[in-house]
Amino acid sequence: MRRNEPITAPVLASLLLRSAYDIEQRLFALSVPAAYDILAPTTISGLRAEFYAPSLSIVLHWNAHDPSEVDHYEVHRSTTPSFTPSAATLVGRPATNSFRNRDLIEDAIYYFKICTVDRKGNKGSFSTEISATASGP
Repeated sequence: MRRNEPITAPVLASLLLRSAYDIEQRLFALSVPAAYDILAPTTISGLRAEFYAPSLSIVLHWNAHDPSEVDHYEVHRSTTPSFTPSAATLVGRPATNSFRNRDLIEDAIYYFKICTVDRKGNKGSFSTEISATASGP
């Protein structure tokens, strides 16, 4: 096509179709991530609790996952056994494999569940629930 030459209907239709196709391809490329990661991390193991009397706190420890694959852990606590973890029970998001839950009520029994969250935001299954009492041995 030359400058100042009138555009015919077939030429205009062809240009519009190519432009629409180009726009569609660019939008598709933006909407599709380079790699999908939908696999949840494995469930934690080795969950155990220790009570520290001076600060009325319970410290949880568990076996560590590969740090390159873990963003953080979610620690959930309840005073009801067999609870379902929710936003209301979330008490911490540590990046390491331990967590100190402070300022607890003396002689109260607490129940804990933990899951792993990977760098893509995938959550693993929750651990087996454990209980700990905020009192000395």
